[in-house]
Amino acid sequence: MVFVNMFVTFFEGQKVFGFTIEEAILASNANIGGPTTAAAMAVSKGWYRFVAPTMLVGTLGIYIRNLYRNISRKLTHIKKDKHQLRKKLRRCLSYLLDKRLPIVVWER
Repeated sequence: MVFVNMFVTFFEGQKVFGFTIEEAILASNANIGGPTTAAAMAVSKGWYRFVAPTMLVGTLGIYIRNLYRNISRKLTHIKKDKHQLRKKLRRCLSYLLDKRLPIVVWER
């Protein structure tokens, strides 16, 4: 996964968006390590003008990741709930059919 991130950031980012090598390195670091490691790398290399953008890009990445994770968890719970509901409904219907109890269907 790291290799794919670096490939897309370095090669496609430079060709499509015109990133410099410093911007590509810091974007890759912000994506993999988060905003704090990218800002620390920018300061240690003396690229002070990139500290604020790396913090913003890294924070945006964390926000997008959490948003995606929450949506996927909600969808997973909905699928599980539907599955459990179907199971309970089948059990209830099979119980009623086994007991030969009259099933009342309400019509509107």
